[in-house]
Amino acid sequence: MNTPEEQKYFYRMFDEMYADECAQTLIEKTEKLEKDSIRNALYETDGNRTLAAKRLGIGRTCLLAKMRKHSIS
Repeated sequence: MNTPEEQKYFYRMFDEMYADECAQTLIEKTEKLEKDSIRNALYETDGNRTLAAKRLGIGRTCLLAKMRKHSIS
């Protein structure tokens, strides 16, 4: 069994080794969720951007910027 100091060391090393990988995966998942949410809102509102923005809880200009970001027309 490891001492508490050794456990802290191993946890710190693990965090340092995988922090970037986990963060990248989280970023990718967040981007996909955002893109899918925008597409679903547009589908559910028959393409009405104002209603889609309201459904998402964001402003219309914010929705338009996110649509450009994700290449959604």
